[in-house]
Amino acid sequence: MNQIVTTTNDPDHSKTWTSLVILTLFTLLTFVNSWPDALVFDDRIFFGPESDQRLENFAEAFSRDLWSGKNGPSGLYRPLLLIDFELQNRLFGAWQEGYHLVNILFHLVTSLTLFGFLRYLLRATQPDNKSHDLYALLAALVFAVHPVHAEVVNSVFNKSSMYISLAAIAGLWWLLANLEQRPARAWIGFGLVYCAAILCKESALVLPGIAVAMIVLLTEGGLKLRIRRFLPVFWLLVPLAVYFWIRGMVLASADGQTVIASDELLSMFSSAESFSYRSPLTGFALFGQGLKLLAWPYPLRMYYGLPAGTALVAYIGIQALLVGWATYLLAKGRPMLAFALVFYYLAFLPSTRLTGFSGATFPLAERYLYFPSVGMTLALAFGLRALATRLGRKYLAMIMLPVLLTLAAISWDRNADWMSEAQLFETEYQSGSRDMTFMRNLIATHYNNDRFQRVKEICDENSSEFTQSLGFADACANTYVRTGHIDEAVAALLTHAREGDKGKDRIAARLKLVSIYLALKQFKEVASQYMAIIDQVEEPAGKALYKGELLLSIYPESREQLENARRLFQQAIELDPNLRVARKRIKQIDKKLAGTD
Repeated sequence: MNQIVTTTNDPDHSKTWTSLVILTLFTLLTFVNSWPDALVFDDRIFFGPESDQRLENFAEAFSRDLWSGKNGPSGLYRPLLLIDFELQNRLFGAWQEGYHLVNILFHLVTSLTLFGFLRYLLRATQPDNKSHDLYALLAALVFAVHPVHAEVVNSVFNKSSMYISLAAIAGLWWLLANLEQRPARAWIGFGLVYCAAILCKESALVLPGIAVAMIVLLTEGGLKLRIRRFLPVFWLLVPLAVYFWIRGMVLASADGQTVIASDELLSMFSSAESFSYRSPLTGFALFGQGLKLLAWPYPLRMYYGLPAGTALVAYIGIQALLVGWATYLLAKGRPMLAFALVFYYLAFLPSTRLTGFSGATFPLAERYLYFPSVGMTLALAFGLRALATRLGRKYLAMIMLPVLLTLAAISWDRNADWMSEAQLFETEYQSGSRDMTFMRNLIATHYNNDRFQRVKEICDENSSEFTQSLGFADACANTYVRTGHIDEAVAALLTHAREGDKGKDRIAARLKLVSIYLALKQFKEVASQYMAIIDQVEEPAGKALYKGELLLSIYPESREQLENARRLFQQAIELDPNLRVARKRIKQIDKKLAGTD
């Protein structure tokens, strides 16, 4: 039986201190290069002297949306997180390394606390086993150096995942240690931790469910006794109701409505490849995809495509096997894997958006796995103990050392990617990502940093994609023009104009060509593009509009042609009164004609 039976005193403090020192050194050495003089993505918005998300006072944090003042409301209410951001801004100012240092140290604190909780569980389930420090240390080391945690450690904004993970570890530890002898003290302490956690990130709402699962699966006694133990969890509905009431008031006042939660990075990858409307199988497969990344974290990307085909079947199959194994072990009186899976699923659930709006299933990102990985680390610690009974502690250590070194090396390499947005995008590109929204952002990052030759190389390598995305073709055309390769710019736009899937985008591509030909004073080509547009447009108003644009572009100084263009624009307005561009052109022509009198 592996239920929690009792708490024993630690007979050997020296082993514990040795383990803490090893864990500290390993963690710091793995993430010491997560300390750059740089902020990327959301970090630039919330931190540093140029941040426009500062608080005038700490009380303001409780009356505003997380993204208040930036692209409208986001539906995120995290006042304690905003206070943390403000404190760091006041402390570090322009010293960007300071923000990263706090993240590294907080990850260390989370890892050390997890070690303590693992050690407590191992000792409580097998008091006679003298190697609990070793198993707890090895499991905590895996958590501490795991590459999927690199995003949370390197991205200052995503430190909220550390807050709720630490709250879960400390809260559950406190609850379990005090539940039998001091139940009131146990639940009051857990409740306070819970209240603080939900004010840091919404994912903490699942903590009561994890606590109930822990009590039912891990404590001793009959089922009725265990049910009585977790009944006080319902008192947490009181602070939960208050939280939702305040949250609803604040978010409703932010812009008159509450909107779906969003984040800046996700919008970069929000094409068809990045998310789709909810499919129960796809949503469930996301959990398996997360398990795969925890077991095999390579190659690392910012976002992972939604499972499909063989991968979807494999991810579902992996979970079926794990659930079956956990059920078998539970029947044998070994409930830790079952609890670990419940922890994992509940912690991961909010990030899948399966309970969100519009039925959207979002792609997996590494930051979503920090909190759920705590649950799987619990299973790992007990799995290592079971493995040691077969292999012995010496061979277990020999197996785990290269595993830990490999994980640390991958994390070290991933940390380097987070030193700049360009490097992150380049790593994504090298790993095979060709999502068109991502490609446009890759190009934009290099373009804005005057790395035009690199943009040209990317465009040349992916010229076959010009038909798929006008945005990509247009971005490449701008780069070709900037580098003096006009023929390549024309070819990119012509490819989309002739072969693009969407009629409107094909027209837009021809209008981009018009601007290039006008700059080159190639009026014959300008006329050719407008004629192609007129042939493609079906609406009479549209045909009149582009006929007018043709005359206005080719004969800007001819009074006769300007008057003809004006009549065409007027005709377009009569056919479609909503054509504001036609009204604008008429004003331009009237002004020009008045100047020629």
